[in-house]
Amino acid sequence: MKDTYQKAVLAHIKDGVAIETIVTGLDRVLALRGHQQLSGAIWQSVLRVIEAEKAAGSTVYVISLAAYQSLKTQITKVLHAINAPDDVTVVVDQTLIGGFVVEGNSNRVDLSYKKQLVDLYRKITT
Repeated sequence: MKDTYQKAVLAHIKDGVAIETIVTGLDRVLALRGHQQLSGAIWQSVLRVIEAEKAAGSTVYVISLAAYQSLKTQITKVLHAINAPDDVTVVVDQTLIGGFVVEGNSNRVDLSYKKQLVDLYRKITT
């Protein structure tokens, strides 16, 4: 029974339904059917599935898609160094200034200009 609710919640999340709507709807259905005690287990299993899906791929943060194309060789080297999958999700983050951040295989490698500038600032001010 829990698995059915979990699949429904995940389907709604993938369809882009607002989380507030999903939570309200699930609470209403659980109350109608007398299954309120399953709520915690359902949400734990949903979170496990989402985390597993997130861990299955790699995420690359860059300032623009053009920057990703020009840094692709370096990004691939970092992915191989941390044994992360080559299947990447590219996220544009305008705050990076330049460089890139790679997340994969439970690792994070930050080679962004933003990090370098923050590190320099901390070194100068301490």
